Amino acid sequence: MGYVRIAGYTVLAELTTLPLQFDTPLGDGPTAGTANRPGGETGDMSDAPPTTGLHHVTNICTDIEETKSFYEDVLGWHTVKRTQNYDDPGTPHYYFSSTPEGEPGTVVTYFEYPDSQGTPGPGASHHFAFGVEDEATLREWRDHLREHDVRVSEVKDRTYFKSVYFTDPDGLVFELATRGPGFARDEDDPGSDVIDPFERGYEN
Repeated sequence: MGYVRIAGYTVLAELTTLPLQFDTPLGDGPTAGTANRPGGETGDMSDAPPTTGLHHVTNICTDIEETKSFYEDVLGWHTVKRTQNYDDPGTPHYYFSSTPEGEPGTVVTYFEYPDSQGTPGPGASHHFAFGVEDEATLREWRDHLREHDVRVSEVKDRTYFKSVYFTDPDGLVFELATRGPGFARDEDDPGSDVIDPFERGYEN
């Protein structure tokens, strides 16, 4: 029995092997909270090797076939790989993508742990977002989800984009977010200032 923390849940599950093992013991690496920030304490990002952006997100479900149906029938995504968790043999691992080929950056994957129950908290993600082009497409998605009996929020104004929220069959929170207006809406150099949305009277 052990905990698995993956994108949205901290899950207590029966595991046949340790899910992940790391070469560096805790405490032997860079100081937590500084090395994990871009550039560590100095703010200089030049020491970090390059990345290509987000590759994929992995979540946990209790019924992989129900999750597959949700991605294919409701979201219109493709199942691009059905395999097993390499770190926990015998555990199904399915890959879903918005494209038939499953290019990096388009993929969401799931491990199946039928008897698990998630508890959001530190070490787990709160939600993740899919992108849509504009507010008109966002409203089309809201109507589409309702037609498939998926509970979905009203359109929310997040200042830098507009969003709706819904969940997968296990309650993991999804967001659909528009491309614009973007983070340069209220500052020329995004991230250079601390923004108080309530002081500025932004809508929620």
